[in-house]
Amino acid sequence: MSDMSLLASSQSSQRFETTHRKGTLTTTVVVRQLTGSRCCTRVDGTFSIQIDSSDDTVNAIVEIGALESYLVSRTALAADGSAPAWLQEVLHTGYTHAVGQFTAADLFTKTGDCALTFKELYDDPGNPQPKFAAFAEELSADKVLYIQEIELDEDYRGEHLGQFALQCFHQAIVILPNGYAFSGTIVLCPCPTDPHSHESVDVYDQEVDLIGFYERLGYRLWKHEVGVCASPIMGRRLP
Repeated sequence: MSDMSLLASSQSSQRFETTHRKGTLTTTVVVRQLTGSRCCTRVDGTFSIQIDSSDDTVNAIVEIGALESYLVSRTALAADGSAPAWLQEVLHTGYTHAVGQFTAADLFTKTGDCALTFKELYDDPGNPQPKFAAFAEELSADKVLYIQEIELDEDYRGEHLGQFALQCFHQAIVILPNGYAFSGTIVLCPCPTDPHSHESVDVYDQEVDLIGFYERLGYRLWKHEVGVCASPIMGRRLP
């Protein structure tokens, strides 16, 4: 990550107990500035656990997953001060479904899903699309955080640890220091943690399960088109 400078970091922890283990789960959040961007920062989360010991020994801290997200400021201005920078950096990128690649100068070369989702949510001038009118208040937030990817090690799935990890992520980003404490809207597109690990499971069933998972964490379903090859979109305000 040599192209990014560290801006802030924070941690949040929760106690957990499952049928297999109990201990402490910690999410560590790191915020980095993308070089050349005036509106976007990268927000990474690392999930780790420390299992309780049955004696006086101290168990090692084990990393079990990670989260990648991008925070877009809708108020940061372009270099010439003429318009919000996100309009050019996010909405007016060179990426399209048909072409499948970015222009050489595009800052979102590695975040195509983010750019495409923002294009679906907002019209060209940067206003919420009419079909998302019910969520216009959330989409009008100054800061919108797009969760690009959440990964959890296969050995730790099915124990609700993902729920604890995301709860800790929510708690950690709102206490970030140096003026980076998050207040705004989080957007994500539910998709399997590992699409190849459950190939026998219907994709639609996986989406339904994931939608339920995020709803329990306060997210609302903004779009879900049955029978259409398009990812659902969910969002929530925080705090």
